[in-house]
Amino acid sequence: FNNHWLNHSGFKKVVEESWRCSSITGWMGNVIKEKLKGLKLKIKGWNYEIYGGIDFKIKQLYDKISFLDIQGELQGLNDQEVATRKRLFGDLWHLLKSKESVSFQRSRSRWLKEGDANTRFFHSCVKLRGKRNLIRALKVEGGWVESPEAVRNHTVEFFRNHFKSVVWPRPHLDGIAFPTLSEEQNLGLSRPFALEEINMTISESDGNKSPGPD
Repeated sequence: FNNHWLNHSGFKKVVEESWRCSSITGWMGNVIKEKLKGLKLKIKGWNYEIYGGIDFKIKQLYDKISFLDIQGELQGLNDQEVATRKRLFGDLWHLLKSKESVSFQRSRSRWLKEGDANTRFFHSCVKLRGKRNLIRALKVEGGWVESPEAVRNHTVEFFRNHFKSVVWPRPHLDGIAFPTLSEEQNLGLSRPFALEEINMTISESDGNKSPGPD
């Protein structure tokens, strides 16, 4: 089962029609089994029709959109062509998200199946991560160092020098008059948040994002 099928507007209709049109009698467990088998065939055919040759369909959509973009720059687009371009962009976005979802789901499925077992796939992942994290050599002022001990010493020395305190002349702010807050303004800054403020902030937040400085 591909999760991105649920995002297609016609998927639910395919499932309902397949389930409703299956006329099977007998023991209830056997009825459910046969209906699921029939539904599987229906979904496979529907998937091939909608998502078969997805790379070729994506290229076709790119070409059609590029043609309309060039036409729009040269002579402009009428209302029907603008609507067509918008629909093509929607189809392209849906196919790209579906392709990404399939790749993501397959990678997770393979890891669940082989990732924690003593398999070739598991050891390949371990070796790849080891190569990615390995520091074979380090370039310093005098050239390159390769031995683990020398790499360690230069790394520790770099961060020690980077974070150590440095004495330097600091400016003085004596005699400068800074603006100050009134007592009322200070109380306004330190007062507790009202329930109405919290509700308004939450209701105006984007539900797909985490709260942050921006």
